[in-house]
Amino acid sequence: MEHCVAMPELIAPGDKAPDFQGVAVGGEFGDGKTVGLSDFVRRTLILYFYPKDDTPGCTQQACSLRDRYQSLIDGGAVVLGVSADNEESHRKFIAKHNLPFALFSDPSKAILEAYGVWVEKSMYGKKYMGVERSTFVIRPNGQIKSVFRKVKPAEHTEILLNSFKHFEP
Repeated sequence: MEHCVAMPELIAPGDKAPDFQGVAVGGEFGDGKTVGLSDFVRRTLILYFYPKDDTPGCTQQACSLRDRYQSLIDGGAVVLGVSADNEESHRKFIAKHNLPFALFSDPSKAILEAYGVWVEKSMYGKKYMGVERSTFVIRPNGQIKSVFRKVKPAEHTEILLNSFKHFEP
């Protein structure tokens, strides 16, 4: 008898954003503070998921967000990056690249799984679990505004900025 495992529903615009809680470092949270989705009420949250601190693609993505950060916050958003890296790794990554926004540490992968970005990947024929580079724009009321999956690091920030041109809170 074959056993089927149901795939979780993918989060889509209009859905309620999954709640989360954990430690964010950098940006307005300094050396580390426990935060959750409720800490971003009345603000638009750009929640971006990336595989690993200080790797080439993740560095390119973070530095692009850094370079256009003022445009994003002028659009009414707060930026929060999420990976499974620990707080110390985040502190080093932030310091090395002068990142103005916070990074969220999710070593248990609970938030990665809740947002459906902890997925099976494949490289050179080998399958493994990893983070799908994805971004969720969450309205101040906790509703998903936009979802960008499998984004390319070089295009990520422009996609976000273009989405803000057509943005309604």
